Amino acid sequence: MPVVATLLSVAVVVLSSMLKDMEDLSTVLLTIGVVALVASAAKLVAPSKVLIYTPTGEKIRRSSLNHKAELAERVEHALGSGNTELVRALAVKESAPLMTVLYSTPSESLIAGQTLEYIPYEYQPKSKVYIFTK
Repeated sequence: MPVVATLLSVAVVVLSSMLKDMEDLSTVLLTIGVVALVASAAKLVAPSKVLIYTPTGEKIRRSSLNHKAELAERVEHALGSGNTELVRALAVKESAPLMTVLYSTPSESLIAGQTLEYIPYEYQPKSKVYIFTK
């Protein structure tokens, strides 16, 4: 889509230069064309903010779950076995000293996760990164 927008912007700029009889319209079209060209070129160059799991073409979603400290071993075991349902079931709504960050596709063809522990002012890794693919 950014390629099409870039081409249309270039076409508007060229059209504005061809309208010599209508100077006001030419100026407006030139301004619109240049602004659209800059915006579409930026989208072409800027990296996408959406992660895609290439083998399936699915978007990867991120979720973070809070866990109580006394559940650390159960969360670690569940995450290590790829049981994201149990990891989610052990989560609590309120703030807690453990946080599990999960990256997964809707079909769960990719699951990646890590448990972090809150040490004053920041979270630090408590477990290794677990990655599961189907």
